[in-house]
Amino acid sequence: YLSLMTMKGYQTLPFSVEFSHIRQKFLDNVSAWSRKEFEKLEDIITFENEDHPYKSAYLKEIIYSILDNYVVLIRYKEKDYQIQFYQVSTSFNQWYGCGIDRSTETYKVFRCDKITFLKQTDCYQPLTREQIISHLPDFSQRKYQFYAEILPRFADVYYKENYPTIQLIQENHSFYLKGTYDDGELPFILRYLSRYSEGIISLKPERLKQELIRYFETQLKRLALLYDLNNSF
Repeated sequence: YLSLMTMKGYQTLPFSVEFSHIRQKFLDNVSAWSRKEFEKLEDIITFENEDHPYKSAYLKEIIYSILDNYVVLIRYKEKDYQIQFYQVSTSFNQWYGCGIDRSTETYKVFRCDKITFLKQTDCYQPLTREQIISHLPDFSQRKYQFYAEILPRFADVYYKENYPTIQLIQENHSFYLKGTYDDGELPFILRYLSRYSEGIISLKPERLKQELIRYFETQLKRLALLYDLNNSF
């Protein structure tokens, strides 16, 4: 029942089943005493789930494409992709589909709620599980690496939302972020590191440190412009 409660904040659940329906079916199959106890649990235990208004219209189809091993044509942010999905994951009540872009044979991750069209396609022969694994990127081989020492209390920021390209390393009483990225991912890395702004002790390489300083300067200029606009009224 507690596991069921963790799903309460999801806008979309697999196989188009609503949370309220699952909960009611569960409670209908336990004793009256157990039902009262479970309902008490709802009042005394809460899970920090963020509610999202975005529905993942094709979540069920993505899962079936993985189970039945076929390639799908999807439309994502106004662009079409031929994808063989191999995994569905969730973070902060958002669903993500991980797959291989068959036109480029590269690894990609899609936010499921941003997929606006999906259909099965026979343009490509489906890969086996072993072949899919061989296509997964070795994140250690990316173009750039960075190291950031952070204050211990900021380790919580990492655990709240982490990514496969970034690790948290503890050495004695010190904490370090170790990550890799390519050229096109610099804006993402800067936004990610900005969450640790008050907790960064040191950052390498120097090039990335200067990029982060410029990022903060840009944000300050935007705030100053907003302040000026508000004062003009």
